Amino acid sequence: MRRPPSLARLPSYPVTGGIGLMALVITGMTLSGYWSSARFEVGPTAFRSEPWRLLISALPHGDLLHLGFNLFWLWVLGTLLEEILGHFRLLGLVLLFAAGSAAAQCALEVVDGIGLSGVTYGLFGLAWVLSKRDRRLGSAADKATAQVFAGWFVLCIVFTRMNVMSDANVAHAAGAILGALVGTAMIARTLPLRVLSVAGVAAVCAASAAGATVLRPRVNLSPESAENMSFQLGYEAIQEGRFEDAVRHFQDALAMKSDNARAWYNLGIACEHSQRDAEALAAYRRAYEAPPHDARHKLAFAAFSRRLADEAKRRGDHEEAISLLRGAVEATPDDAYAWLELSAAYGAVGKPAEAEAAIAEAHKRQPGAAP
Repeated sequence: MRRPPSLARLPSYPVTGGIGLMALVITGMTLSGYWSSARFEVGPTAFRSEPWRLLISALPHGDLLHLGFNLFWLWVLGTLLEEILGHFRLLGLVLLFAAGSAAAQCALEVVDGIGLSGVTYGLFGLAWVLSKRDRRLGSAADKATAQVFAGWFVLCIVFTRMNVMSDANVAHAAGAILGALVGTAMIARTLPLRVLSVAGVAAVCAASAAGATVLRPRVNLSPESAENMSFQLGYEAIQEGRFEDAVRHFQDALAMKSDNARAWYNLGIACEHSQRDAEALAAYRRAYEAPPHDARHKLAFAAFSRRLADEAKRRGDHEEAISLLRGAVEATPDDAYAWLELSAAYGAVGKPAEAEAAIAEAHKRQPGAAP
């Protein structure tokens, strides 16, 4: 097992040291509650509009045990690989291992801040393969080191199944596989083997990306599905006033389960606050039409329809007001005042018969109701 260099040499390893320091600071900020870990989570937006989440999700850690393990092995392995490969090549590989392992973890299990687990296992897999050709890596990927990584891998799986702690077990495996494939490509003596190894890296990344997006509802093994994750992110965005973000999250949730009444309702709220009136109205309608047909969703649709109808009447667009009010009384037929407003709108466009019928409906629901 390699003895790590002194921390006094940190400036000589800007990539390894820089990543370690960022992980240390960000973990401290999230564990202390100063920052929300949500800003670092992967989630569906990583594949839609915020790809940097695949990288920054490697920085926060859920507890000091995981932080200590990852920082120790990042320093042991990363410093040696930075000496051998150079700063920029190591940085590229760290980014690959971080993004690839995060995508794989998101595909098969729940992801919050997965930490540097995928990176450290990627560095070990890389060092283990390269050590077959480079004696300088022998002490960093010897039998004792392999036993530590294998033992930690098994222990994390056991602890996760026992609900003792939550570990990024898929990220461990994905990182190690990517590291081994990259290492094989680097030492391959034949072109077919090099091409096959590079293709393997591409295949792992592509499969992980597909599994984390369109295939996640089918392949995810966790109790919490992608749809639930998107819903939670959307709800948090509404609470924090980030309504455009909320719209994207609820759209992601509905892309996976289109009959989620709560998601439609919250999408309506987010769209309403984002001044997307047509989308909000459609979302509120879908909310009350979807099971379990919550009465609150009907009231929300009717109230928003009446609000838009008032705006339409002020613009002089009474036909639009009629259309909106018809939707309102369809959802809440016992609302006498909605019938009265509909009657007035019919009168404004010269439809007395329809106006009288609407007044009759209003009186049926509430005798003596007057405009």
